[in-house]
Amino acid sequence: MRNGALPGNPAKMAAFLKAPERVAKIVEDIAALFKEKVERMVKAMIVTPDRHACRSSRLGLSNIFQKKPVPVVISATANDKQIQQNGG
Repeated sequence: MRNGALPGNPAKMAAFLKAPERVAKIVEDIAALFKEKVERMVKAMIVTPDRHACRSSRLGLSNIFQKKPVPVVISATANDKQIQQNGG
């Protein structure tokens, strides 16, 4: 990406959004902000582009907050067979 521009191609955008290095930096920033400003509150919400990015973010946050649970809530659609089968 030149000049800080985001990729216009959807496949390239997805790869950019889910790049492990990018997710790791975002998780570190989220954890620092949470510890500094939010921890005294009950909860915080993170929005990711898809379930893969959600899982990567959750794993990263779980590594940082080892003694605190990092629950995940995923919105299901009619096409989400796996979630429907698991009672979600």
